[in-house]
Amino acid sequence: MKNIALLTFFLVFGYSLIGQAQGLMLKWKYNLPNHYFQGDVGLSSDGTAFFVARSNANFSIPVLYALQQTPRAVKWKAPVLSEWRGYPVIWNNSTVYVLDAYEGANWTEIHLFALNITNGTTKWHTKSGPFDNYNSDSYISIGLDGTVFCTANSGNMGAVSAFNPITGKKKWVFEIEVGLAQGCDITPIAVADNGNIYFANSNGIYALNGSTGEKIWEYFTDSSVSESPAIGDGGKIYATDGGYLIALDGATGAEIWKPFGSIGFLGGCHQSTEPVIGLNDTVYVGCIYDGIRAFDGSTGLKKWEFRTDQPIYASPTVGSDGTVYVVCGDGKLYALNGANGTKKSEFRTGNIPSSPTIGSDGVLYTVAYTDIYAIYSNSSGLANTTWPKAHSNNQNSGLANSVPYFLSTRRLNLNSIEINVPLSTQKETVLEYTSNLTNWIEYQRLSPKGGVFSVNIQLNQDTKENVRLWRSRVE
Repeated sequence: MKNIALLTFFLVFGYSLIGQAQGLMLKWKYNLPNHYFQGDVGLSSDGTAFFVARSNANFSIPVLYALQQTPRAVKWKAPVLSEWRGYPVIWNNSTVYVLDAYEGANWTEIHLFALNITNGTTKWHTKSGPFDNYNSDSYISIGLDGTVFCTANSGNMGAVSAFNPITGKKKWVFEIEVGLAQGCDITPIAVADNGNIYFANSNGIYALNGSTGEKIWEYFTDSSVSESPAIGDGGKIYATDGGYLIALDGATGAEIWKPFGSIGFLGGCHQSTEPVIGLNDTVYVGCIYDGIRAFDGSTGLKKWEFRTDQPIYASPTVGSDGTVYVVCGDGKLYALNGANGTKKSEFRTGNIPSSPTIGSDGVLYTVAYTDIYAIYSNSSGLANTTWPKAHSNNQNSGLANSVPYFLSTRRLNLNSIEINVPLSTQKETVLEYTSNLTNWIEYQRLSPKGGVFSVNIQLNQDTKENVRLWRSRVE
């Protein structure tokens, strides 16, 4: 009887515990007395978490912390001198970049600081833009070669500047002027693996050559775009324009779909989060008023929506298994089925103003104003897509993940085809084909030139009969 009772206990309560383990469970919570946290958490490859906290007693002095996991302890902390902007950005497991006011200068003059990731000491700092006074947030992104891109806004003027990551020397600056009644309000920058960079402001969406700062194209929007664009497969650019999600060709700026009616419609929501990209080319957008919506990235048609009673202030994050994690103003972190939007689990933390970060071990990190939470999830890191979370990756670099681009072909004649291949500006692009969707055979390596390169391929008997798919990837 005792064995039967134990078996019954396990079946009832053990199953319940396993069910909980399959959802969201607390690993640890970190609190600094009389402090509050702000911005998204950055995560280095060794699991060190980087975040900013401010003292309630001294509002003007935020501090950047590096928190190691085992044993859990502060490795170092560095005062970021006055008016904290943005979030920590990690490069090459060697440097943490932050933007802040520079002591001794006008308090609104923002400097870019490069800190040693090991001990938090300053490597160098420099003025982040061409203006003496800044009136809105500034942001950092990182290029393939480590180039540091910074945004700056001053009244109706805005600028993007590029800096050498070793010396801090300015490479180039691109300035924008909008109408006097507008603020420029440049968003964070999205960096493609071909070297182009994309951002938005109160006028529209811009594409620049990341090496030279030259404008490639500009797309005028109907309203101000307040969040970073996201980069999808094939270099597609997703952004929100008023109450719509739009998709543009990254090379030309041409519309991939025309937002109209139900296509890209955000349900009357005119304030939304940065788009993120999940499995099967699904694009997710959080709406500040009432929930999250999922769209087909190829057509702009809505797949599903998950409604909430409270606002969604921060972008969702997509896990490796397709689960969508989104934080809400009701103090809950939700895990949703990425395919249909049904709720898998939830975890109450309190007020959550940041986007989740997911380590390769499946531990999810999020800031809840007075606490940082580490939460077990069912995912094994981020989804293998170009833009699975805000700022693209756990390092907050804004650099699109290099996933293979699957390429379409155009038949020229019986024995040849043409393929348009997007090229990186920094690294070789490898053109490959497969006959079984498992093993890929290298066909050609293309030099880094940027843009799109047309390849004419002469088919032999093997490639003519057996090739099922072509792709390109950056090495």
